[in-house]
Amino acid sequence: MSGLVVRDVRGRTFDADRPFRRIVSLVPAITESFFDLGLASHLVGRSEECLYPAGRVASVPTVGKKQAPDLTRIRALAPDLVIASPTENRLPDLRRLEAMGLPVFLIHPRGVHETLTMLWDLATLTGGIAEAGPRIQALERACDWTQAASQARPPVPVFVPIQRDPWMTFSAGTYAHELLALCGGENVFGDWGELSPDSRQPRHTFPITLDEMASLAPEVILLPGGCYPFGEEDKAAFANYTEVPAVRSHRIHLIDGSLLFWAGTRLAKALTELPPLLGPSPGFPDDPP
Repeated sequence: MSGLVVRDVRGRTFDADRPFRRIVSLVPAITESFFDLGLASHLVGRSEECLYPAGRVASVPTVGKKQAPDLTRIRALAPDLVIASPTENRLPDLRRLEAMGLPVFLIHPRGVHETLTMLWDLATLTGGIAEAGPRIQALERACDWTQAASQARPPVPVFVPIQRDPWMTFSAGTYAHELLALCGGENVFGDWGELSPDSRQPRHTFPITLDEMASLAPEVILLPGGCYPFGEEDKAAFANYTEVPAVRSHRIHLIDGSLLFWAGTRLAKALTELPPLLGPSPGFPDDPP
């Protein structure tokens, strides 16, 4: 092992003194990030769900779905690195790839700062600091500016479900939670993480009821499309909760779920689109002046 070392989320070390040049990405946010950082020439394969940037990513061959990759196809591409996620890809598939002799770099950033660190790691692994460095630095500055603007006013309580029937949401310890805080929001279920019955690790996603949501009085409700297809019809589920500030002020917004859940360079788009939705409450029509 030489001097320049990068560690993945498992703590496994990767020698970056000799850059990785042939990479398969099984994570859509990472595939997009390679293009945004000027590193796309290193991609030799992607999952079928890696669809962005639209019109440009088609030049990279597909290797099956995230949850069902074609391992033979991946091996045939002769990558020197496969990038995957424990939440988006199946661990048995990743173990099989490693058994084939293919290094797997596992990513799982749980916050904005970890995401920025991950982007620097990708640039280091590919020897692409010169190309990617200025773009990552610009993203870091955008985070600083957004945080400074958010800290100038009280945070706005916000509720974000990730599915319904049952309704589920997330707590602190997640990328989406930290991103909301950066953009001026306060996740009303942020401190609801609990220990699962079979583990000492915090459970960061969990079921809730709309009555519990109402008791926390969010001023904004964001319904993210993506894994769960929230649509206009889902807004009707909140119609009877007229005591909830977000309902009274009609601040229930459908958003692109990738803004909250894609940890990568899509952060730049999130910093532009989320803060306006999380601004101070405009008040209600029936409030006294």
